[in-house]
Amino acid sequence: MKITKQRLQIIIKEELEKAQKEKAPPADPESKQQLANKFKELYTLVPKVKGLDKIEIILLNKLIDAAIKLSSEGSAKTGLMKALKMLGVKVNE
Repeated sequence: MKITKQRLQIIIKEELEKAQKEKAPPADPESKQQLANKFKELYTLVPKVKGLDKIEIILLNKLIDAAIKLSSEGSAKTGLMKALKMLGVKVNE
């Protein structure tokens, strides 16, 4: 079976698109249910994190608790964006 140049280009293009999709970061959750699912995923990943010490565990816990508390009390957008920027996370405003 002979592969034409055109068919080979199509195959390469498809494989590149497939590889780019696999490398793309997962989309951010946009609903409460999606966020809950993300927390379930994190629940299984935390035990696998290497080098996480007691202080970091406490700080992560406080950070998550504070973010949820702030969100439940009203708009937490400003505070959360400020915290993320301080952590060096780029935020699309």
